[in-house]
Amino acid sequence: MDIQFNELDIISFHVGGYGDYSHINIIGMLYPQKTVYVAFEARDSGDDEVVKQEYLDRGIRSVLVQKCIADKKGINPFNINVSPASSSMYKASSEAMTEHMPDQESLPMWGSHSTTERTIQVETTTIDDVVQEYRLPAPDILSIDAQGAEFGIMKGGVNCIANSVMAVVTEVEFYPIYQNQPLFHQQFELLFQKGFRLADVLAMQYWHPVARVGQGLLTVGEALFMRYGQDYLESLNMVQLIKYAAIALAFNRLSLAVHAMNIAIQRFGSQVIEILNMNQEFSELLRLQHYILKNMEQYQKNAFYFENDETLRDRYGVYQNLTNRSLQPMYLQKASH
Repeated sequence: MDIQFNELDIISFHVGGYGDYSHINIIGMLYPQKTVYVAFEARDSGDDEVVKQEYLDRGIRSVLVQKCIADKKGINPFNINVSPASSSMYKASSEAMTEHMPDQESLPMWGSHSTTERTIQVETTTIDDVVQEYRLPAPDILSIDAQGAEFGIMKGGVNCIANSVMAVVTEVEFYPIYQNQPLFHQQFELLFQKGFRLADVLAMQYWHPVARVGQGLLTVGEALFMRYGQDYLESLNMVQLIKYAAIALAFNRLSLAVHAMNIAIQRFGSQVIEILNMNQEFSELLRLQHYILKNMEQYQKNAFYFENDETLRDRYGVYQNLTNRSLQPMYLQKASH
């Protein structure tokens, strides 16, 4: 694989999806020189090559691996649907076929997207096997948008999840839109057992039984999990703590970023500051940590101090649409003017 990896790189694996890398776009946006995207896609689509080239043009190292990722190696059926984005190892659930999806103009019903045109046989492999086969660095972030197959992909990547992954962004369903697919609680339980906490559910979709009128039923979302625990953070080395803090900052988990920075500086002192000053894409971590520590006395007097702090809100305020690659956090916008 013709790509250079460096110690401070944030290695982001993305499985499936269509058109871009969804919420982990924010990593490349903030840290283009420190980001490596490794994308896995079962479909043979020129669109994925276009996306890879877009990232390469922006200086973000990107690799596209034409592999179907699953829970184990083997030959398995893969359903190519009318809408390529809904193609899956699972067939669509008949109970959900007539439900109406949000943000769809001409084809509002799930069945219009997920009708299978043909079924092919694909060779499957796992995240853990790919890391060994290609001699890839283990991922720091795992992003999965695999149309119902997310839980199986996690099971096939459990060694990486237990030993290297700091954040997981995964599509979750709260109701089966594919036949016999695992649901949110199964992903949650696996990750919880590995020391992850649910940070957020992004891009929530509320589906409707008749038409998009009023509030629907929560059906799909993108769950953000962060590895967390005092013992876990204290087990990380200096580079890992810096990367953890950078990931937390990217997803606007500012308190986590500061906590990791505090531990890093307490344990490694000026060496951390020296590294961050030499790697400008991560230097915002120092500014954030310094600002929070400077104002902790105010916070002790008023628990709403940081929530109402206009300076903090202004500097880190543009994270509301993480999937939009044209957006930048305010502190980057200010730096560019």
